[in-house]
Amino acid sequence: MNKVRSFLGRQWEKVTFWCITLLFVVTLLLWFTGFGHEGPSGAATHSAPQQIHFLNPAMAFAFRDELPPLAMKNPNPFFFVVRPAVRTPRFPPRDPPPVEVKTVPQVVAVPVKPTVNQLVIEYMGTITSVSGKKLAMLRNRNSGETAAVQVGATFSKYKITSFSPKEAIAEDAKGAEITFALGQQTRIPLE
Repeated sequence: MNKVRSFLGRQWEKVTFWCITLLFVVTLLLWFTGFGHEGPSGAATHSAPQQIHFLNPAMAFAFRDELPPLAMKNPNPFFFVVRPAVRTPRFPPRDPPPVEVKTVPQVVAVPVKPTVNQLVIEYMGTITSVSGKKLAMLRNRNSGETAAVQVGATFSKYKITSFSPKEAIAEDAKGAEITFALGQQTRIPLE
C-alpha cells in the first residue's frame, strides 16, 4: 500500500492524465453505441439511418439541359449597360441663400509696347551661378532678350558696373550712368 501511495505521490500528473483519457474514451464508446437512448416504450432502440433529402431533387440535373436562347438586343455577350438605381434624397434640398452679385470693373493689363525711339530694360534681380558667382538678371523688352550678366559684362550696349538685390547700375558708351531699379522698366531714349 505504501508503494502505491509513493508512486501516486511521485507520478500524480501521469496518473491524472491517463484517468481522464480513459474516462473520455469510455464516454465516446457509450455515445457511439447509443447507450442511454430510450425509445417510446422505455427500451433502448436504434433508429434507422436518416434518409438523404435533396434540396431540389426534380431539378438536380437541370444543368445538363440545353439553355434557352437569350433575348438580347445586342448579341454581343460583352456589351452591357449599367443603369444605376435612382436614389431619392433623404432630406429635401434647401434653397441656397441669395448671393449678392457685385460687379467688379475689368482691369486689362496692357503690355508695355516700347516706342521705336526708346529702349526698355528691366532689372529682374540677382542669382548665383553654379560656380558661385553673383549674376544680375536683365531683360530687354524691345528684343525680348534675357541674360544673366556679371559686373563688367555688356548688355544691350550698356556695361554693367555694379548691382545689388535692389538695383543695377550700368554705363553707356559715353560714360553716363543709368540705374535699373528692381522690377521697374527703365526707358532709355535712343539717339
